Amino acid sequence: PPDCVQTGWLTDPASARDWLAAERDNLVAAAGHAARKGWPRHAIRLAQTIAHYLDSDGHHQQSLSIQRSALAAALACEDQLAEAASLNQLGVACARLGLPEETSSLQRALAIYLELGDRAGQGRVLGNLGHVYRRLGRHQEALDHYRRHLETHRVTGDLIEQATALTSAADLQFYLGNYAEAAQHYQQCLIVSQDGGDLDGQARALARLAEASAHGQRRESTGLDLQQAAGD
Repeated sequence: PPDCVQTGWLTDPASARDWLAAERDNLVAAAGHAARKGWPRHAIRLAQTIAHYLDSDGHHQQSLSIQRSALAAALACEDQLAEAASLNQLGVACARLGLPEETSSLQRALAIYLELGDRAGQGRVLGNLGHVYRRLGRHQEALDHYRRHLETHRVTGDLIEQATALTSAADLQFYLGNYAEAAQHYQQCLIVSQDGGDLDGQARALARLAEASAHGQRRESTGLDLQQAAGD
């Protein structure tokens, strides 16, 4: 029961992370045990709770393990929303580890979110699929998924996800040498970050906008110099 749980020692983010680091193996094992022994809801909630922590701290093998347990639990209790969430995180873990099931897991998650009409879930998966396609060198498909990611979250009104989608598209355009397009996306990201009061987002957008603009100007200058040399 909640009133029996003592968490007073977790007084700040640092102490919470220390506790997670110490108990990480036990948490992953507990989720697997719960999934196998008839407590699917515990497995699902535990996996969802620490998914971001495992991914952001680079514990991708354990993320894979706990999401497979959560997926089995979701299927056991016929919870489609939990199934989609687990498939999405499973796809991310597979992508981090370079496993071939990355795309199929994310596509299955997207199909479920589409069936449920969950736009927020759709947006998250679309962004992850964009990253996978970029890594595979399928750049146009990646850009298409980033565009759909952006459009979906313009409907939901999630400014953070909109900024994420714009940054992803801009970074890819920059990588491809399309500096004007990259600068346009970074400019839009700056506006969205300003609307959301995200100072960190504004700083990142400004820095990347400056870099894209500098590369674009350098290219234009080089082109003019070549034209002049050809004329001479």
